[in-house]
Amino acid sequence: MSGNQPLAVHSGEPPLGAGTIARLLGEFGLDEPALERLNALGAAIRREAPDLLGAGHREAVLAHAESGFHTALLPAGMSEPQKMLIESLSRGALGWKVLEGLLARWATTVNADEPAERIRRDCVPLEELLRAGALRVHAGDAAACAEALAAAGRFLTAQFAIVAAVAAEAGRAARSPAELMPDYAPFVEQLRARLAERAADGKLLAVLYVDCGVIGRIDGVWGFHVGDAVRGRIFGRMRSEVLRERDLLGEIGRDEFACVLDTIQSPGVAMLAAQKTLRTLNIPVRVAESEIYARPAIGIAHFPEHGESPASLLQRAKIACIVARDEIDRIAVYSEPQEKPHATSLIYENRLRAAIEQGALELVYQPQVRLSDRRVVAAESLLRWRDSELGIVPPSRAIAVAESAGLINEVTWWVLNSALRQCAEFRFRGAGLRIAVNLSANNLRERDLPDFIDRALRTWGLPGDALVVEVTETALLGATEEIRAAFERLKALGVRLAIDDFGTGYSSMNYLATMPFDEMKIDLSFVSDMARVPAHERIVRSLVDLAHNLGLAVVAEGVEDESVALRLAALGCDRMQGYYVGKPLDPEGFVAACLSAAPL
Repeated sequence: MSGNQPLAVHSGEPPLGAGTIARLLGEFGLDEPALERLNALGAAIRREAPDLLGAGHREAVLAHAESGFHTALLPAGMSEPQKMLIESLSRGALGWKVLEGLLARWATTVNADEPAERIRRDCVPLEELLRAGALRVHAGDAAACAEALAAAGRFLTAQFAIVAAVAAEAGRAARSPAELMPDYAPFVEQLRARLAERAADGKLLAVLYVDCGVIGRIDGVWGFHVGDAVRGRIFGRMRSEVLRERDLLGEIGRDEFACVLDTIQSPGVAMLAAQKTLRTLNIPVRVAESEIYARPAIGIAHFPEHGESPASLLQRAKIACIVARDEIDRIAVYSEPQEKPHATSLIYENRLRAAIEQGALELVYQPQVRLSDRRVVAAESLLRWRDSELGIVPPSRAIAVAESAGLINEVTWWVLNSALRQCAEFRFRGAGLRIAVNLSANNLRERDLPDFIDRALRTWGLPGDALVVEVTETALLGATEEIRAAFERLKALGVRLAIDDFGTGYSSMNYLATMPFDEMKIDLSFVSDMARVPAHERIVRSLVDLAHNLGLAVVAEGVEDESVALRLAALGCDRMQGYYVGKPLDPEGFVAACLSAAPL
């Protein structure tokens, strides 16, 4: 093996034989019909969308030269087995035995220490290629597109399973079973046994509840398989750099885990361990070319002072962790006064976490109508959370809970991906609309947000200007360089930027002039009663003139009757939104209304 190739897991025999590969393919539903659909898709991409295959296919580039060079989705550094696999697919000639052999060879290129790197260079680009190709070549046939995407999904899931199997094989060779972090139920039983021991000998014990605040972001940009690899790296750091041999480490949630400090001399030992954990987790995690920074928070509960059972200690350490998110040093020790104000928040947080895991969140879409011809040209996506216990949770409350619980990134990734997927569906069905998504200032400070949006746009075959990112006026207060940089990167993708609720905040006009906005949305507090309150109409007129002088389109929110619509048209407003135009609808109802309705 040459020096510039990835280090194989084993020398000699490959880490996974063809038999194991065949079993994994079967488990994830890649059968002969699915392979036939993949071959058909690959051949169609080569024939109808050769630009997606990139410069590695010279004849494809030459055949497509008349329309110019297109940036390839396939990166340099892709493994040879994967290149051969794509070549066979593009000719529609990938046979079953050849597939098993290529995947077995491919497994030898996966470095067990860094599976995310191989996923980044092989699996993710292939996923983008197949998704974009299916949407392109089957643009007129929804059933064929769905079948092709399903076959591609089965194949990619099997590839991720191969990476996981390689890593697991290496892990079994390198670690003993006692070192593996248990799931929640086994962890609780281990904690229960330790508490019984401490109750017998009278010694102290502490529980650290850690919200590491990084896995959700990685899941959203690179996928759960990469998130799993990073979690393993974090747990390894905790084992080697923070915990002692008898201490326990247990999985609580996707971004959360608990440490049991067994037999400590004093509560100060737990504080020292928490500080060391923060230092350990604040080291950036490198994924592909990006450095991802965690923002961990740690809650501490002591035995027997704060509880004598696993449930009580974990619950109170969790409450302290919620408090720690608002502390400067990001560490908090449980105290009784913390519990009452956070009890309700904890219920909402747990229900929101369950809603995310169970796919129970929804998006509805409210139309925006162009005033010049009364046609629907865009829609704003709005989050809906219907909970069996809490009822319909208002969007403002849902976002506040997500912010408090450290779940805002998971919610944001879900909203963005769902809105863009639905936008592609709307366009496929003949409703060529833009989709607006609301983001907070904290979202814009996330360094990987533009990368995620770029990947999602390409996945769903959408141009950048299909997405409008809305940011409230108040979010710009004290706008940082991170927000400015995010705006620049989003503009480079072609994404449109809108300043929302304009007129209600306190932002400097300088932000409006210097930030690269495309649209201004005038707050409903001025629009809804402008026909009855002359001062509000004058404000709206001034804002429309200001926006147009800056080259911005204007959207008026809160339009509830025809008289307001007529006044807005007379003032030169570009688009309107509100219950007079249409109430928020689920995707099916929205697209049906768009396709069947005459101009308002």
